[in-house]
Amino acid sequence: MTSANNSKIAIAGELINALRRMFPFPTLVACDSWFGTKTLLKALNMPDLPPIHILSRLRITSALYAVPEGQKPGKKGRKRKYGKRLASLRELATEYERKTLRVFMYGKERDVIYSEFICVSQALQCQIKVVIIHNNKTGKFFPIFTTDLTMNVKDMIEIYAARWKIESGFKEIKHEIGALDNQARKHHAVENHFNLCCLAATLTWIYAMDQKHAPPRRYPSLRSSTYSFADVREQIRNEYLKPIHFSGFCPEIVKRAGNLILKQFLRGAA
Repeated sequence: MTSANNSKIAIAGELINALRRMFPFPTLVACDSWFGTKTLLKALNMPDLPPIHILSRLRITSALYAVPEGQKPGKKGRKRKYGKRLASLRELATEYERKTLRVFMYGKERDVIYSEFICVSQALQCQIKVVIIHNNKTGKFFPIFTTDLTMNVKDMIEIYAARWKIESGFKEIKHEIGALDNQARKHHAVENHFNLCCLAATLTWIYAMDQKHAPPRRYPSLRSSTYSFADVREQIRNEYLKPIHFSGFCPEIVKRAGNLILKQFLRGAA
C-alpha cells in the first residue's frame, strides 16, 4: 500500500476506508487518543461510503465548548459553531451528576460510576458525547468520547474497554508470530510478511473459537483464569505439528507433499 502522506494517521485512514469498501456498513472506529483527531476524521470523510464515527479517549487538555443555541430569527450572518467555553475536564468531572451502571468489562460484570454530557470539541470541530468514568477509591477519572451522539453509555464503555484486545493483538503478532523477525528490505516483502503474520494470528483465533473447551494453560499459576494466544498456539502445535521419525511416520499432509515433489523430481530426471 502506498500513500501520498506517509503519516500513521493517513495510513490508518486508508486501511479503514479499504475495509469500508469491502464491508459497506455504518462503522465505528475505536482508537486511543493519539488517533482520535480531526486528521483521522478528515481521512475517513468519504462521501461515497456509509457514515462513520470514532470512539476514543479524550485528552485531558481538550478545549470544549457548549453547544451553541439556535440563531435568533432575522439575525444575519453565519451560525455560531461554538457556545460558551467550558471549564477544564478536571472541573467538569465534578460538575455533572454521577450515575452508576453495570457493564461487562475486562472479563466480568462491573459497577461503573460515570457522568455524561454533550459538547463541541475545538480540536475535532464537531459535537461529541463525553463520558467521564470515575474511580471513587483513587479520585481519578477517565474521559472517553464519541462522535456518535446517539450511542448509549453502556456501549461506549464496553467497546472502549474491549479495545485493549487490540494492544494484546499487537503483542501476539510481534512476539508470538514473529512479525518483528523480518530480514526483508523491500517494501512489498515487508508488507507481505506482516500480512501473513496477521493471517496466521487470525486463523489461530478462528481455531480457538471453534473449540468446545478452552485449551490448557501453559502457566496455570497465573492469576488470570482465561487462556491466552500462546495457549492456543501450543494446543495447535501439540495436535498438528507432530515429530517426524525416521521410522517413516509423518503427518498425512507431509506425505502427500513429499510424494508430489518426488514425482516431479523423477519426471524431470527421466
